[in-house]
Amino acid sequence: MCLRIFFIAGLRFPVDPVIPKLLEPFNVKLHHFTPNRFVQLLKFIWVVWTFGGVVLVDAFCKLFLFHCQSRKVYVDSDTEPREVQNGCCTFVPRKANKKVGLEKIMISLAQKNKWEGNWLKYWFYAKIGFPDPEGSDEEIYLLASDIADFDHTYQPGFNKHLPEFKVCMSAFKEASKACGGRDIVEEFLAAKVWPITFGWALKELVRRMFPSLAYEIASPVFNLGRPEGQSDEVVVSELERGFRYTWALESEGVRFFD
Repeated sequence: MCLRIFFIAGLRFPVDPVIPKLLEPFNVKLHHFTPNRFVQLLKFIWVVWTFGGVVLVDAFCKLFLFHCQSRKVYVDSDTEPREVQNGCCTFVPRKANKKVGLEKIMISLAQKNKWEGNWLKYWFYAKIGFPDPEGSDEEIYLLASDIADFDHTYQPGFNKHLPEFKVCMSAFKEASKACGGRDIVEEFLAAKVWPITFGWALKELVRRMFPSLAYEIASPVFNLGRPEGQSDEVVVSELERGFRYTWALESEGVRFFD
């Protein structure tokens, strides 16, 4: 099951195979989430890749908690309410916990508090296949779900000793200091890239100094060019208009790319 509004929030097909891997530890599927959940996924994947990291499930589990706002409805002649599973869940940053050595690391918000009315009514079924990791020619359907009790995991465990764990965490932490949520969204809108889509890749990463920072940070190179006849002001205005169409304005930022 897929909600139409997910496409406004950033869902595109084909979906990168890392997406079902990120969902698996939380025991959740696409239809469980609000549109803002896609914003969290897009921001995480984008900043990790564009700050020189590797998207790692265990790092995602350290950074985020699963949050559910349960809703009850009556169906037909029911005398007891039933729990609604679709459109009620999201990811939120983990809180700091000194006892277990957890530091709160987050990208500033870039999301809507309220989406268009009745968005839960517009949905469809999508058959999303992924390559078999064991190498067969058959597709597997990792996002498929059955009707079952909602048994999710709020705080899955993670292995901080994996070789790429530190690289992923360092990239996300560096991004949290240099960029706001709004700026990250405007970056991938400018590059015409939807981060959870399969097949996009960076051409190059370079480290640069920016006026508002005292140190170099990673900057992606996409070899973009300004449309002929348009000024910088027009380009920026178009990006901001595209951002406002989907997400509420939140923050200011510092990073630009070619």
